[in-house]
Amino acid sequence: MTMKAAVGFSESTDSRDAAAEAARQAVEQLDGDPCRLVFLFGTAKHDPALIREGVRSVVGAEPPLFGGSAVGVITNERMG
Repeated sequence: MTMKAAVGFSESTDSRDAAAEAARQAVEQLDGDPCRLVFLFGTAKHDPALIREGVRSVVGAEPPLFGGSAVGVITNERMG
């Protein structure tokens, strides 16, 4: 089985919107393949429950979610 990884990022101050935006970006990179696992990180300024809601609104109820608070996030293209 081939494994794909994708990354999403948002600077929105609204926890749910930021999580949904980042999840949409990542899902788009999967080119139609299903999302099977989510690693998510948000700053301490975000509400964890709203982050979960935002991600779930995009990926659905099936993929397990792992992650937590982070001081910042660095991707290949962004830093926050």
